[in-house]
Amino acid sequence: MRPLLPPLPLAFGVFGLVWGAWQAVLPDLATRFDLTTGPLGLMLTAGFAVSLPVMLGTGRMIDRVGPGPGIALTAIGMAAGLVVVGTLASLPVLILGIILFAAGSGAFDVAINGAA
Repeated sequence: MRPLLPPLPLAFGVFGLVWGAWQAVLPDLATRFDLTTGPLGLMLTAGFAVSLPVMLGTGRMIDRVGPGPGIALTAIGMAAGLVVVGTLASLPVLILGIILFAAGSGAFDVAINGAA
C-alpha cells in the first residue's frame, strides 16, 4: 500500500510550514524581548552566517548516511532550534535557539533538495 503523501513532498511541505510559522512568530519574539529591528536582524544574520558552513558539510553527511537518515537528522536539528527558541528563557537562549534553528533549517533544506 502506497502512502497518501510521499515522504519527500511531505518534507518540502513541512519546511514551508515551519518557515511560515517562523515568520509569523518573529514579531512576537521581538515584543517579548523588547527588540528593535536592528538587534533582531543581527541575531538572524548570525544564525544564517553559522548556517553556511553547516550547509556545506551537509552534502558530505548525506553522502555518508544516505538521504533518508540525512533528512531525519537535519529535521531533528531544525526542531531542536525551535524547541530552544520556544522556551523563551532569556535573550542568550533566544540567540542560541535562532542559531540552532538557522543551522538546522539550512541543513534540512540541503538534505531535501539533494534527495529531490
